[in-house]
Amino acid sequence: MSREELERFRDKIRKELDRTVDFWLKFSHDQEFGGFFTCLSRDGSVYDELKYIWLQGRQVWTYCRLYRKVPRFHRQELLDAAAAGGEFLIRHSAAFGEGRKRAFCVSRDGRAVKVQRTIFSECFYVLAMDELWRATGQDRFQVRTMESMALSQSLQTG
Repeated sequence: MSREELERFRDKIRKELDRTVDFWLKFSHDQEFGGFFTCLSRDGSVYDELKYIWLQGRQVWTYCRLYRKVPRFHRQELLDAAAAGGEFLIRHSAAFGEGRKRAFCVSRDGRAVKVQRTIFSECFYVLAMDELWRATGQDRFQVRTMESMALSQSLQTG
């Protein structure tokens, strides 16, 4: 590829990322119950109110990572949205009470709907908490990361 082609490709990626983040900020935040809607139509309308924990964690991680690593995304609204999403995860992702397996998906108001034997929810929860800790400097998010990793270890060996 020529330098011009690479520049055009980079600009296209930049515009798509900006468009995607703007779309998420405008349509995905659940102002009533917290967390994020992830089943959105192209026009931003919600077609399913279930909240998949791995997608909640992914959005928190993405917001924090962009906030930390990409200067144009170092915006308080991204960090605030990530923190709010993290709080939703802390309050509602545990399937059977504090410190237990994470649900696969929860209802809009945070009640566990489905629990799976896979570890995707736990992985994205840990990634979200770790990146929140890095973005905010709040040790409580690192504590959540370590607690979840210790629990996962005990579930695998127990």
